[in-house]
Amino acid sequence: MHAPHLSKDLVGIHVWRQTITQANIDNFYQEDMNILNPRRYPLGYEDGIQRMEFPIMQWLIAATYHVTGNDILVTRLFMFLLSVFGIWGMYNLLYELFHSKLLSSIGAWSLAFSPCYFYYSINPLPDFMALIASVWGLVLFFKWKKTKSNWVLFSSSLLFSLAALTKLPFIIFFIVPGVYILKNYVFKKDIKSTFILGLLAIGSSIMPFIWYAIVISEWNGNMVIRGILDNEDSFETLISYILHHLFSSMPEFFINYAALPLFLVGVYFFFKKKGYKNPHFSLLLSLFIVILLYFLFELNAIGKVHDYYLFPTIPILFVIVSYGGYHLLQSKKRWVKTFTVICLITLPLTCYLRTKNSWNTENPGFNADLYRFRNELRLLIPKDELVVAGNDFTTSIFLYYIKRKGWTFDKDQLYNDNLENYINQGAKYLYTDSEAVIKTNSNLIKQKIGQFGSIQVFELQANQ
Repeated sequence: MHAPHLSKDLVGIHVWRQTITQANIDNFYQEDMNILNPRRYPLGYEDGIQRMEFPIMQWLIAATYHVTGNDILVTRLFMFLLSVFGIWGMYNLLYELFHSKLLSSIGAWSLAFSPCYFYYSINPLPDFMALIASVWGLVLFFKWKKTKSNWVLFSSSLLFSLAALTKLPFIIFFIVPGVYILKNYVFKKDIKSTFILGLLAIGSSIMPFIWYAIVISEWNGNMVIRGILDNEDSFETLISYILHHLFSSMPEFFINYAALPLFLVGVYFFFKKKGYKNPHFSLLLSLFIVILLYFLFELNAIGKVHDYYLFPTIPILFVIVSYGGYHLLQSKKRWVKTFTVICLITLPLTCYLRTKNSWNTENPGFNADLYRFRNELRLLIPKDELVVAGNDFTTSIFLYYIKRKGWTFDKDQLYNDNLENYINQGAKYLYTDSEAVIKTNSNLIKQKIGQFGSIQVFELQANQ
């Protein structure tokens, strides 16, 4: 199902975020493998460096490029292998929780055909790697509860640390070992054991705190940090966001409509079978509560579109799906078992129907001429020249597709003083699909050197 899309360049939902990630990868490979210097194509930052999440995923893909060469196919295959590792992780997590191969298989199969998981399985997004690391962190933590091996606990904490480094919101998964350590102290009064557990967990998770303490000060105007404290949306708008995710994105995009009956039944059986008596329940409940608080805090930032902010919900969702599917298959009624099997074998079809247009190169989510003529646009000028490009409200897509560094504009808002400033900083070419911008800045244009569909390319007047 993924095969037809593996060689396509970046298109689809959140392509702007994907191009930022892929630009980091390209620049690591082409310029500097220093992991502390994630560069972008836009030059609105010093030297084009913007430190947000710790770019371990981007760096690893760039390192792979040194073996395979620079190709989007390599990025997509890297992400696909991560997704397979994540499905295996979900199987192992469920087995640690319930010790049932059937239940674990239901959860792994259902996760594989979550439209959300399926879509991001081949798209460059660091949130996806953070999700995989979090799942395996949970696997090893629950395995440690059984084995009491300090190395297993240390490895679990390292994975939680990696997840948080890769994407800050995943720091919430630290609540699981945190609550366990707290319970160990409150109920067992075991100060020595609590100290050792805390030291192991904190010692292996210090890096996210160091990294974000350094870089957050550079995040000017980032609404994710202040969340609902920086809210400008009305109460009605915030409620509409909640309803959208509750009745649209969760059942359709995250769970899959074919798995929705299993999810609903899972909630029912949780109470009927007293699932809250599971020895791991309090830890999963604490994770659920923190995820809910995170969702409410970031609600204005998430809106209706930033679905990848909701990745932390995925482990909880598919614990419930697998729990429901398993108990349905234990039913003595044949029609119940048949219905459950139909739901499970329908998952690939409903996933396909939901995602089949997600990699549409004719309607890629931006000016299709950028995709159609990307090779011509990239070969037109020397690779080290700086450019001005637009319209592009994302600041990233246009420059990614021409593979050049420079500055962008949007809504035809490029005026003489702006363009002169860019020329003074080294811009030599203008790529634009805006006739208004061409007319406004005709005095700064030396000559037209090419046109590809709606996109025209001009050499700019040399800096005097």
